[in-house]
Amino acid sequence: ASTEMVTTFYGLSHQEVALRRDILGLRKRKGRHPVLSEEQDTLLWQRWQPQFKDRGIALDDDMAMLLLTLDLAQELSFPASVIWASVQTWVEQKLV
Repeated sequence: ASTEMVTTFYGLSHQEVALRRDILGLRKRKGRHPVLSEEQDTLLWQRWQPQFKDRGIALDDDMAMLLLTLDLAQELSFPASVIWASVQTWVEQKLV
């Protein structure tokens, strides 16, 4: 999970996440998370949008959003953190 996701669901600051990752010996990423191509983003939207509506998810229901994100990550073989970031961007841009 991305630092953003850990912060949202566990309330840890970025510094706490970094410290815990260091203690656990997890490798540090260099650079930004991968982003989806335009085709992948379109595919994600086509899969996400109807499921979002069918499930009746509220925009502020982080747990329901997480479950949908994880389902789509498994279905599409995209990293959950990248799907989460895309969805959060759509919400911020009021595309939903």
